[in-house]
Amino acid sequence: MIPSLLTPVLVSIGVFVGVIVCGILLMRSLFLFVTVQGGSMAPTLKPQDHVLVLRKGMTRKLKKDAIVLLKNLSEQHLLPSPEASFIKRIVAIEGETYIDTSSEKLPESLDEYHTLDELGRRHWRIPSGKVFVCGDNRVVSRDSRMWGPVSLSDIEGVVIHQFRRRERVSVPENPITPSLLAIGQQAPDFNLLDTHGEYVRLQDTRGQRLLLLFVAYNRLAHTMLPPILTKATHIASKGVTVLIMCDGSLERARLLQKDFAITLPVLVASQSQTSVYTDYQIYGNPCYYVIDEEGHVAEADIANAHSWQWD
Repeated sequence: MIPSLLTPVLVSIGVFVGVIVCGILLMRSLFLFVTVQGGSMAPTLKPQDHVLVLRKGMTRKLKKDAIVLLKNLSEQHLLPSPEASFIKRIVAIEGETYIDTSSEKLPESLDEYHTLDELGRRHWRIPSGKVFVCGDNRVVSRDSRMWGPVSLSDIEGVVIHQFRRRERVSVPENPITPSLLAIGQQAPDFNLLDTHGEYVRLQDTRGQRLLLLFVAYNRLAHTMLPPILTKATHIASKGVTVLIMCDGSLERARLLQKDFAITLPVLVASQSQTSVYTDYQIYGNPCYYVIDEEGHVAEADIANAHSWQWD
C-alpha cells in the first residue's frame, strides 16, 4: 500500500529533477558565464566583473564593435598561458582595413597581413573569415596588433550582458586611481583658451547645467571617443552646456576637433600648462563632471559609453 502511494511522488520528483537538469544543460549550451581577468578592456570591463556570453552558434552575424570571447590562442600566437582566453572588441571586419595610429613602439606583429605606409603606420587588410580585435585599454592590451586578424573559429561567443557591479570592501587608495571631487562640492573655476582663441571661464556658465568632458587626443581616442561624443552632442541638444577639455597643446585640441568633427566647444586643458586636472583631481582620461546651475558638482565618473547614462 505504502509503495503504491510513494510511486507518484517519486515520479514527480524525478520529473522535476529532470527538468532542472535539462534546463541547466540547455543554459550551458547557449551561454557562458565569464569573470573578467586583467585590465585590457578597462574602463568598459574591469577585473572581476562578470559578463554573460552568448555562444557564437546562437548569433546570426558578428558585428563590428561587438565585445567577444576568444578561445585559447596560445598555440597559434605563442601566448604565455596555455589556458589563456581573451575578451576583446571587434574593431574591423572582413574586407575592411585597420590602421594603427599609435605613436608608441609596439612589438612586431606575428602575422603576414600587415603592411607599412609612408608614415610608418601599420595597415591590416582583413581577409575573409577573420576579424581584427583590440582591447579598449590598448596601453596594456595584447591583441590583433600583435597577433594579426583572428579567425571566426577562434571566437567562442559575444558578450551580451554585464552584471551590475557590487560594492566592494574598501581598500587603501591606489595613488593612480581617479579620486574625483565629491558630489555637492563647489567646482573650481578655470580660465581656458578654446580652439578659436577665446577664453572661457567656469563663471561664464553660471545658471546653466554644464557637462565637462575631459579627454585626450591619443591612440585610444578613435575607439573610445565616438560613442561618448555622440552622447555629449545629444545632451547638448537638450539645452545642457557641454565643454570638451582636451589634455594637450592647442594644435592637438584642433586636431581632435577636426578628426572627430566636433561642433561643441573644445578647450585647451594641458596638464603641463594649467592646473585644471589637479583642481578637478583627474588622473586619467576620459572622465566627466556634471556641474549644476549654482556651480556645484552634481555627478562625476569615468566617461564610458557602456557604463553610464548622462540622461
